[in-house]
Amino acid sequence: MRESTYGAAGQSRGDHLRADEAFRNLLRQVTARLQTDSANIWDRYWLLTARAALGEVTDLEPELKQLALDIRSQHLQVQTWAWLRVAVIYATIGDYDRALNELRTVLNSKAYSAGFIATHPAFESLKGDSRFQALLEKYDTGS
Repeated sequence: MRESTYGAAGQSRGDHLRADEAFRNLLRQVTARLQTDSANIWDRYWLLTARAALGEVTDLEPELKQLALDIRSQHLQVQTWAWLRVAVIYATIGDYDRALNELRTVLNSKAYSAGFIATHPAFESLKGDSRFQALLEKYDTGS
């Protein structure tokens, strides 16, 4: 008989939840000390998406939208990792149409697999969207 993931690792669900809360507390402390007006676009990306993960999405929406535009304008050439980051931003703020358009571009490039996109935690909110499912099916290579 197969043990549960928590049992196999010797951790209870309570241990996992405590570790998750400790991580979130650390993330809160770190983000509180950093500035979102950094000139470095990737510093801004990591900070803003971390803050969004902590539930500050509504407060950050204007900054996240501007960041998506900045990434798109600075990395317009074939840099699919930048497009993926823009898709993460749009999915985070609930702009699913734009997130799906960016994901289509990412999947067209073949730099990331449909399996990777399907399991990426940033796209969890898209899983119930039939357009997301259709996009993944279109690009699924079966690998």
